[in-house]
Amino acid sequence: MANEKHIFIGLGGSGCQTVTQIKEKVYANRYPTHTATKSRLEAMNETYRFLFLDTDQRDIDQANQRNRKDFEEGRVPFINPQSDLVNLGLANPQAIYYEATQDTTTLINKRILEACSPELAVKIPDQPLGFGAGAFRMKSRIAFAHSLTDFQTKLQAAISALNDVKTVGGESCTIFYWVVGSSNGGTGSGIVNDVLYHINQIHKQIVGDGDPQLILIMYMPKVYIDCNSTEEKYALNAYAVFSEIQAFKEMSQEKKQVRVVHRVAVLNDYNLIDSKRKYCPFYYMIPIDIQTDKGTSLGSTHVMYHNTAEMIYILHHGAGGETFRSDIDNYMNDIMERNHEDFLVPMGYVQLHKPTDQFVRYFHRRFERDVLRSWLLNADDKVNQIPESEIPSLYKKLFQQLDHKVPGTLANELVFTKLNELEEDVLDPSVVSGKEELPSILKLDNVLSEVESIESNIKANKVTPEQRSANKQLLVKGIWKQAETWIREKGLIYAINAVDAVRTYVRFRYDKENDLYDKKKNEMSDKLNELQEYAKKAEDRSLAEKTIKSNRDDIKKYQSELDSYVHAYIDQVIEDWAHDLLGDFCTNEKSDELARLKSQLMMIKDKASEMNEQAVRYYDRLATEFGNTSLDVTTVYLPMLKEICNGNGWKANNFFSRCYRNIIQADEDRAETPNRADLSKLINEGIYETKNEKRLEQLMAQQYILIQKEKVGRGKEEQVIEECRFFANPVLMEDRKPEAIIEDFLYFAQQVLDVATRENKNIQENWANKKVSHFFRDLPNEQKDEVRKSLSPALFFNYNTARIEVTKKEEHLVFVAQDKDLAKEMLGYEEGNIRHRYVSGGDANSALVLKSKYGLSFRDYRIYDNIEMVYNNATFREKYHFHHDFAQFLGKITLDDLPDEVLSQHRTFAKMLLLKEYEEDLKPLFYQDEFDPEAYETSMYLVNPKNRTSFEIARPEAFSIYKGALCLRKIENGKKLYDEVSGADFSLQFDEYFKLFYNRRYSETLDRLLQGILRQKKTELDAKGNIVLNSDGTALVYNGEQILKDGYAEKQKAVLKNLSLLKQQSTTDEEKRLYNIFFNIIRNDYDTVHKFIG
Repeated sequence: MANEKHIFIGLGGSGCQTVTQIKEKVYANRYPTHTATKSRLEAMNETYRFLFLDTDQRDIDQANQRNRKDFEEGRVPFINPQSDLVNLGLANPQAIYYEATQDTTTLINKRILEACSPELAVKIPDQPLGFGAGAFRMKSRIAFAHSLTDFQTKLQAAISALNDVKTVGGESCTIFYWVVGSSNGGTGSGIVNDVLYHINQIHKQIVGDGDPQLILIMYMPKVYIDCNSTEEKYALNAYAVFSEIQAFKEMSQEKKQVRVVHRVAVLNDYNLIDSKRKYCPFYYMIPIDIQTDKGTSLGSTHVMYHNTAEMIYILHHGAGGETFRSDIDNYMNDIMERNHEDFLVPMGYVQLHKPTDQFVRYFHRRFERDVLRSWLLNADDKVNQIPESEIPSLYKKLFQQLDHKVPGTLANELVFTKLNELEEDVLDPSVVSGKEELPSILKLDNVLSEVESIESNIKANKVTPEQRSANKQLLVKGIWKQAETWIREKGLIYAINAVDAVRTYVRFRYDKENDLYDKKKNEMSDKLNELQEYAKKAEDRSLAEKTIKSNRDDIKKYQSELDSYVHAYIDQVIEDWAHDLLGDFCTNEKSDELARLKSQLMMIKDKASEMNEQAVRYYDRLATEFGNTSLDVTTVYLPMLKEICNGNGWKANNFFSRCYRNIIQADEDRAETPNRADLSKLINEGIYETKNEKRLEQLMAQQYILIQKEKVGRGKEEQVIEECRFFANPVLMEDRKPEAIIEDFLYFAQQVLDVATRENKNIQENWANKKVSHFFRDLPNEQKDEVRKSLSPALFFNYNTARIEVTKKEEHLVFVAQDKDLAKEMLGYEEGNIRHRYVSGGDANSALVLKSKYGLSFRDYRIYDNIEMVYNNATFREKYHFHHDFAQFLGKITLDDLPDEVLSQHRTFAKMLLLKEYEEDLKPLFYQDEFDPEAYETSMYLVNPKNRTSFEIARPEAFSIYKGALCLRKIENGKKLYDEVSGADFSLQFDEYFKLFYNRRYSETLDRLLQGILRQKKTELDAKGNIVLNSDGTALVYNGEQILKDGYAEKQKAVLKNLSLLKQQSTTDEEKRLYNIFFNIIRNDYDTVHKFIG
């Protein structure tokens, strides 16, 4: 149908886990993105609703936690307690039962007390059901009764919401109900009968007449019995559930027996039901067992729940499920007419898939392991050892800003301009070339003045705290930048070792320079003295020099020594300036910047090591998971997963690994050590140096792009530099945990890997563009036969093949594939076979075979005889049933086996019968109109002796006090104040009265009338208005209370005698039951007049 809606209801742990997975599949597959006007949840809610009923909150919490990020981005819980959850775990069944014993008139309490005998009640622990029902069915049933209003409200809201959504053409919808639970646990099996009942009733109220399209999915008991082999309660629960479900299904075929179902269900309002209405608990039932009809196992309850969720998803949506539902309509009605027990429809499926998800997960898990192990940490001892000879060069890289010989550094900027001028104008050899005398510009005093100017400029740079802080921050930027570079080049462990080595070196260097300060100062003084001598020689000419008119050699020597001194002196001044700044990095070991950087890197390393260990485990565990998946009887993968991994882990040189090595080369040994150069190339190009605008925006938004102003080269012009930083990023130190940083990095790295995978030609040719049919054709014939055998599905139900009839042995198969040839070649489709249906669907890399048997019974279940034997040998069977009387009578139970349920409707009617007997005695108290006698009555209950097909009852507005007399007005201004209640027999008339009772307020009429009678006193007058006297001369006074009291015993006896006669004359069991109820009420409950008028 074009407008199908679905409500999935999970009962207990097994049902809730299954429906949780169905909801996850629906949300992920059918509503992958939001629309312009609707969120994904809003769109899903137009077609789907999900309800969860459980006593154990832990499963619900786990489902919410698992889907916290993906479901509506965390805005609403996956299982919303406001709309989706009926939490039975808050209820204390023992306390609820005790409260019921204190108020036995309330309908819901009546049903609780009827279902649970006092002998069973004492066995119920006095505690809430927060951690499950412990396979005690009555506990969950009492809890459900307590939460019935909550369930009704949420189910009504779900049905109404779906029923209100029409198609564009206004087409009404068909709602399918899928109820999932177990046959022998405590919660699901304890409430299943009541849940099915109320779905049926509420559906009919909202949608209309006709039983709903309800499919019951029930887990069979074998797995639970096997897991609890020392406890018989699971087998006993299962047999009890089987007998109840079978009985109610059979009762649905008999009009008379249907009333039993209405009678035993927990109920809080009779107005919600029609006990004469046909009731069918479900359309058909899909049994799910851990063992298949082939004798294979689904493995575990986890796998069983997963496979069931997948199968229900297939059944409810898609071509295969639609074909199955169409076929079953053609068979089930005929089957049920033959035998009412044959309502089981075992099913199974096999899907053929290309392991796309497994391929992606393999790539992601292996890449995550490789990035953490070999790129980020890179625990290679050869690489991470720092030779002592390399430490000075590492120091220079870390403190490059202190090197005035590197263009663009802070130190270089301090000396570059004037030193450059000095080098060009004074110290350049061309200045003295051809000079016979020392130029004045080379005079020592002049040069020393220039040097002092440079020195002053350097010293001025650290005068103010602001300038000193700015210098330090510039150093810090360079240090953190270099640390990230080391991580990129050699890994985190190397970077930490390098920072630590430099930190030690800086402390050593700082202390050493302190010790050598005076020595260096003296050395510079000696050099100056020597320079002065050279200067003097250059300025003074000897006799010989005067003779030859040249002092050229002395001048050259002086300029050479001058150049050496100037650079040495400038170097010393810069070293003093740098030494002063270095003090901030080594005088406080706990707070210096290198310690701060090392601390940050260590935290990241510790977390990365932890995550790496986890990634290795996940990667290894993935092999186990894939190995288990290859054993799953419901899915066949090509390429075959068993060729990818086995019980010992990943197979060497497997198909996935060969594809992976197209991107990142790796050793083919067990460690699969990757080529770090390949990793670095991928990460550098995809993250650190990416040109991808979207990724750059994401990196920027997450603060992994640092925007800084830096001087590039000589000069003072600053440029804006955008640099990617993850691990040595001081901006993120305070507010972002190392785990979050690493996770973000892995997220971006996975994006890069995905792009590289898509762009790799070999992977595209040998994987992405290769269809599953091509993988099949590449297999040798032996493996082809193996695949074909695996694609023959097993039923998730192990039945007794020797017991079932020949007609039940027919198997129906639906084949869903993109083309018929694939279905024939691989799936076993036989064209012309009437039990085979081909449906075009799916894609080139998937196919489906859906298998079913129609019309099996519980007796066909392979271990049915065993659990029946356990049940037959059990004592106190009531403990395992949902109702006390059902335990005694089982499927043969009738209304006569149940205690009469006395309700307000019965009590009011019984009082009316008694009051009717007083009609003649009470007439003097009623107003009678001589001109319009038919407009007034003297009884609220009118019976026509000549017409037994109806009676009339007064509504509250019919009664009043008029002219001092009791007044029952039948008609007022043309409006009837009495209701005519009709029916072919009394039981049908009473049903009609039952429906009208609360809306017409008949009990209010009776109460007001009875109170009026009790208060009424009337003195009899004759025609002339004189008081009529008694024989003793006293006034004749009619006293309503006295009339009721004086004649009660006689009236009660007369009514009882009449009821006994009517019971004997009754032609239907229902009439007899009603007369018997009235008889018992009047005889036992109203045995005295005080109880009658009380």
